[in-house]
Amino acid sequence: MMTTCGIPDFGIKDIVQPNSKRLRRQLSGIINFAKFREERLQMYGELNANREEILDSVKALQEENDRLANQHEELKQQTAQEKKVIESFEEECRDIEGQVSEVGRTDKMLRQ
Repeated sequence: MMTTCGIPDFGIKDIVQPNSKRLRRQLSGIINFAKFREERLQMYGELNANREEILDSVKALQEENDRLANQHEELKQQTAQEKKVIESFEEECRDIEGQVSEVGRTDKMLRQ
């Protein structure tokens, strides 16, 4: 732990025969490390909370995307069905136009 705190030369002598200057330096290193760790843990907690919020929003957006994709697929199928109906109506209209045209020709011939 002392190496992590920035005191690489800590040894058994520091425990058995402590020196006030060295002890002060060692305690300062431990306190600085504890403050640093606390700040980092707080920052990590905030970042983790933000991450969770973002993941929740991503999940909600993915569900919305899936719902809209399903709705789009249903609408495509409905459009394809309606296209078939429209084509049959157009064909029927062409037949009726042909009949009207034929009746018009017949009527014209009868008038002459």
